[in-house]
Amino acid sequence: MLRVALSILLLALPATAGGDISIRKGSSSWARLDSDGSVYIGSSKKGRIESNGGIYVGSTRKGKVESDGDIYIGSSRLGKVESDGDVYIGSSNKGRIESDGDIYVGSTRWGSADSCCDAEEMRRVAALLIVFGEVWQ
Repeated sequence: MLRVALSILLLALPATAGGDISIRKGSSSWARLDSDGSVYIGSSKKGRIESNGGIYVGSTRKGKVESDGDIYIGSSRLGKVESDGDVYIGSSNKGRIESDGDIYVGSTRWGSADSCCDAEEMRRVAALLIVFGEVWQ
């Protein structure tokens, strides 16, 4: 029973997904979100998305991804990823992350996230793409 409760708790935390998520732009490897929250673009570590949702570029806190999908840069709400994967910047729908990991900008397939995507992973991937990749801006 305790093991089940701990598993449920771990799944509820923003940066505790079971494994690394590889992000492809088109068919090429582009980025990786490690299970510990580290963000790599190519082979360079660019920052991290912490278990509390804190988003760091290098060692500087830039924002936060909330458990409801809201994404903040500083204290300003930049956008949101809905539980169905739709991504909004302000009030404009900019694309989506599908449950199979496919990533769309508008109606065009941009790439994919391997080993993804439940609602928790969608939030983390969207935060990475918005903050580190400026995909939907």
